[in-house]
Amino acid sequence: MGTGFLISNFGLIATAKHVVWDSKKNQVFQNLIGFQLLQAHDHVIIWDIVNISVHEFSDVAVGFIYRSDLSDFSESLRKINQFSLSEFLPDPGSKIAGVALNPNLPRHTQEGFELSLEYQETAGVVEECFPNGRDRVLLPGKCFSTTMGTLPGASGGPVASRDGKVFGINSTGWHGENYSFVSSIQDIFDLEVNNIRKNDSQIHNGVPLSEFISEGKIVVS
Repeated sequence: MGTGFLISNFGLIATAKHVVWDSKKNQVFQNLIGFQLLQAHDHVIIWDIVNISVHEFSDVAVGFIYRSDLSDFSESLRKINQFSLSEFLPDPGSKIAGVALNPNLPRHTQEGFELSLEYQETAGVVEECFPNGRDRVLLPGKCFSTTMGTLPGASGGPVASRDGKVFGINSTGWHGENYSFVSSIQDIFDLEVNNIRKNDSQIHNGVPLSEFISEGKIVVS
């Protein structure tokens, strides 16, 4: 279980590749679902996660949330706030903050099981930037070491600089330790998405995220 976050108002989410990637089978997990926690209403919306694209070597991925039973699906998405992404990378010493979905272990009941979910925040500073990756196996993509602590479900969560814009995605950390690694959000700009219905009402494949950015559908500044 990990964290994901919306980067558009048409259902595109970002997360860490290892949250959706089955390293043993070397493929994306099937039948993924996401829990959207509406804290103000003490309510959870369950989404299907579909059309996942993963980076070749960086620990980043994108996908879409979907609900076939919602007649006003598109309108529902437009009501959800999206994150603004940063085109700039923070310098060492910069203050940063992140948020993660922190799950408790499922509790079995007569009806099935209950899963307790809550969001938690964490903060720290950037220690070092690795523009060519930390290593060749675990984090070969552009990443940062930080003093930010991590939670069990933090992988894939957004990490923002002081201006509130997301520059990174949580990748690895050690629970209880103020030390973690964050992958650069810039690596998702290399990704392409498939099975997209565009304004011409046709289904398109291999659509680069840069196209959505140039159209203003993904906010990068």
